[in-house]
Amino acid sequence: MVSAGEWHSLAVKTDGTLWAWGFNSNGRLGDGTTQERHQPTRIGSDSDWKLAAGAATHSFAIKTNGSLWAWGFNGSGRLGDGGTQEHHAPTLIAGF
Repeated sequence: MVSAGEWHSLAVKTDGTLWAWGFNSNGRLGDGTTQERHQPTRIGSDSDWKLAAGAATHSFAIKTNGSLWAWGFNGSGRLGDGGTQEHHAPTLIAGF
């Protein structure tokens, strides 16, 4: 499964690993940095990702247990975590 944001791309492999590449302003890749990546980079060590989607400045993913995760720019609360602080790694969205 592959999804493209405005400036970055995400993929979930058949083994459940999450990968991202492209522009990384605001931590939208989820690798814990803001460094641009020109090749697919594994995000974390989890292998239970099901779906991922990129927006212009942030990203979302769902794990196989149905939990929602978000990261990147959080202006106006767009990540849904109740705050406005950006996250540079996947962050569990409680209550979803």
